[in-house]
Order: sequence, then C-alpha cells, then structure tokens
Amino acid sequence: MTDWFEGDVIANGVRLHYHRTGGRAGNGKPPLLIVTGVTDMGIGYARVARALEADYDVILFDKRGHGRSEKVQTGYTFEDHAADLAALIEVLDLERPRVIAHSGGAAAAVIVAADHPELMAGLVLYDPCRGSGWGGWETTVVAMREWFAGVIPLTRAELTAKWRTEHLTWTDEEIAWQVESKVQVSPNVVQTFDQPEPRWRESLPAITCPILLLTGDRDHGLISPDDVQAMSGLWHDGRVVQIAGASHMVHHDNFDQFVDAVRAFLAEV
Repeated sequence: MTDWFEGDVIANGVRLHYHRTGGRAGNGKPPLLIVTGVTDMGIGYARVARALEADYDVILFDKRGHGRSEKVQTGYTFEDHAADLAALIEVLDLERPRVIAHSGGAAAAVIVAADHPELMAGLVLYDPCRGSGWGGWETTVVAMREWFAGVIPLTRAELTAKWRTEHLTWTDEEIAWQVESKVQVSPNVVQTFDQPEPRWRESLPAITCPILLLTGDRDHGLISPDDVQAMSGLWHDGRVVQIAGASHMVHHDNFDQFVDAVRAFLAEV
C-alpha cells in the first residue's frame, strides 16, 4: 500500500477520510469506489482493493461516523450516506465509477444510482440489508441494534478473540481491520437502526447501469431468497451470483470466488 494516497475531503459538509490506490489524482484507470457496511471502515477492504488495483483506481472511504471520518452527532440515515456518496464522487471528480457496496452501504448506493443515473457505470451489491420494501425490516433492525450493543463496548482483545473464534477462515489482516473498525466507529452510528426500511422497491427500477447482486449460501446473511426474487423483478439489467460457503461477510468468507465474480462483471461493464 506504499503507493496509495491517504487523505480527507469535505463531502456534503462532512469530512471523509479515504485511501486511493491510484494516488491523489488517480492513475488513469477506471475508478472503482467501495462502500462499506455499518461499522466497517474503508481500509478494511484493503485485500479486495489489492486484488483489483491492477485494473482499477480503487477508492476506499470511511463513511461519516466510521473509521477516521468525522464523527457527526446526527445524520446516519441511508439518505444521508447517499448524499455523502454522491458528493464524494463529485469532489474526487470520479468519472462514472464502478461501485461495490456492502450491506447498509448497498442501500445508500442504490439511492444514488436511482437518483443520479449518470454517476455510475456499474453497481455490485452484496448481501444488502433486508427490508427492501416488502417486509422484514423491523426484525432486522432489532437484531442489528442488539448486535451493535453487544460488540461496541468490547476491548480490542475481546473483539480479536471473538472474531478468531467465529471466523476461522479469515486472515489475520481481515480480523485486525474488523476489530479496528469496531473500536473506531462512533456510538452515534446506532441511529442507523432507527430509520424506515430502505426504498429499494421504488429505487431499483430507476437504475440504468448494470447490477450484480452477490449473496451467500449460508444462514445469517441479511438478504433472503424472497428478497432476491423480488429485486430481480424490479431491475432492468441485473444478475445474481451465489457465493459458496459465504454468509453476510461475503468478501471474507470466500474471497477468491467473490473477487472472480466481481472481476468478471466489472470487465463487462
């Protein structure tokens, strides 16, 4: 990561921290922006960025309240994160980036792709948060609020032991970044779970760029088979790939298959 640029920008009035594999101004390769899930920090996806940086200028950023970005007191709805994302694309002068978005980050990315169809060249969604405009959101946010309350107070040592016990196939680097992200996230991020369900049903038909939806085949993912079927009936140009042996953290659970699916889709875009 010695050639990567690390810096801050003001987007939508909030200071956002980011890393960029192509340097401060990019390197002429197509831009690829990664949008993380709730509590995660951008650099936690460094392994994914390294796998794709030969072909893309990869941008990893910390959402508001996450990592080294500004810890604002309020403004943690998907609409707020979407406004930040659209502003970040503009501030960094990214020309129609490909976007990879996970979990809650996928909800924000879908809003941007729907409201600003000219901004993105392609969109990868993986295990986006349930709700999707057809039910299940209330159950999900109760479970996520309980999970958040149980994880955030833990020490680095406790978090490390937890992740090593629960995720035997993850690398030491992946575990370390997961731990660090939980240590650095603002408690205010819990506000994410106090909002209405994402507006997937009205947003997906408005998206004009190609979509790749990645899901796992294990329990404990956020998106259900019914969600997948409903989403498939709403988009104009989308496909679904199921990743073997993966749950919610698809990119950690089966890294090779995840990267292969993403790389093949992005090449077509």
